[in-house]
Amino acid sequence: MRKAQAVLNEYSKQVGGGATPYLFTRQEDSAKLAHNADVTDYYEQVVCYMLPHTMGRKVWLEAVGTPAPWKWNNICPYSTPGCRGACLVHSGRLGKDQAKRAMLARTALYNAHPKLFWEQVRHEIAVHQKRVEKKGKRLVVRLDGTSQINIWETAPEIVEHFEGVIFQDYVKGPYKTEWVAPNRYQVASGTERDTEVTIRGRRNVVFPVDVKKGDPLPKRFLGRRTIDGDKHDLRFIDRQGDYAVLVRAKGPKRDTHGFIRDIDKALGCGAKVWIETTSPVKVIH
Repeated sequence: MRKAQAVLNEYSKQVGGGATPYLFTRQEDSAKLAHNADVTDYYEQVVCYMLPHTMGRKVWLEAVGTPAPWKWNNICPYSTPGCRGACLVHSGRLGKDQAKRAMLARTALYNAHPKLFWEQVRHEIAVHQKRVEKKGKRLVVRLDGTSQINIWETAPEIVEHFEGVIFQDYVKGPYKTEWVAPNRYQVASGTERDTEVTIRGRRNVVFPVDVKKGDPLPKRFLGRRTIDGDKHDLRFIDRQGDYAVLVRAKGPKRDTHGFIRDIDKALGCGAKVWIETTSPVKVIH
């Protein structure tokens, strides 16, 4: 057995997780990603969910009973109190104990054996790429589902190696407004600190809003036209420019800092949703 997989297996066993752990969740197994199939048959996405910020330390102690013999790095260095409170790990499937154990094993591997973590990332991407291409599709990888370890800065050789794979992530803090590689796309993720002034000059920015599932979104937000971000998670096929991509907040509302924006519906709803557009990511055949 490969060493990276063996170590991941051992951590999963220690924390009471599954016998066959993995880093990436398939599109059909993620409620957030499953909607991609409603808008395109060409792309198929996988996502890696880990325990954000320094949450791994606390959850490991709860699961194992003793502190881990390694340092827990902050894997969300640009997070804010609001986004930590409203994080996806507190809702839906990710909020369940079994999912927490799976995320803990991944986070432990990243912190304790970063070299093995990246070896496992490379291996699983290769497996998923082969699987997806057999179906005539193109693989999309989102490594930072609930983290920001930034594959382009930390392991750029992986992005360069998999030219036929699109790497997409939501980014807080410093980010590039241009696409830093033909197969790389970043979208800015707004926080409670952002205003119309702070996002000026950025391209598309994503914001969670306090709108119920199925309810319409406002046509404009912070001076921008809006896109319904719940229609899919393939942000690179959205219309590009200075749009506000709005996603309806899911699960319990743990945010008390204004990260989840309170939308005044009296301002007008019924935004036109842009779905099928020309992708800014270069398609490599």
